[in-house]
Amino acid sequence: MQLYESMENYDYYPQFDLSGNNNFFVCNKDLKKMTNLSSLDLSENDRISDEGIFTLINLRSLNLAYNNNITNKGLKNLQQLAYLNLTCQHSITNDGLKNLTNLTHINLDRNVAITSDVLKTLPKLLIVEAKYNQPVFKDRTGAGNYKIILPA
Repeated sequence: MQLYESMENYDYYPQFDLSGNNNFFVCNKDLKKMTNLSSLDLSENDRISDEGIFTLINLRSLNLAYNNNITNKGLKNLQQLAYLNLTCQHSITNDGLKNLTNLTHINLDRNVAITSDVLKTLPKLLIVEAKYNQPVFKDRTGAGNYKIILPA
């Protein structure tokens, strides 16, 4: 209970790890107040939804691996993102990435919801990790200036 009562202090932390539901005291209402966050790990977290991240406009790094609570709507305002991990994440589609023009690195391992078409619209993209995703990314060259990392 002590942790929950002092949630206001978390606004000063640039990074926050909520992977695997490791903090049951943090909910959407608390997280959306942490507008200074630059890095957030929500991998394997089923407690936080779009409502919790919608206001985090300063995020530069977001890990949503194995998290299907976050959808296109949650990413809409996160235009500062440079890194996004969507490993085994199936609720975000091409439409969710269109506004993320600052992305330089995206992880799409085991993700079949995103196709290579949208990657052409991301001008700063340099690295696409797409392991176990060969049907979507058949070659290693990509259609843009980015490098696709596939298994050997």
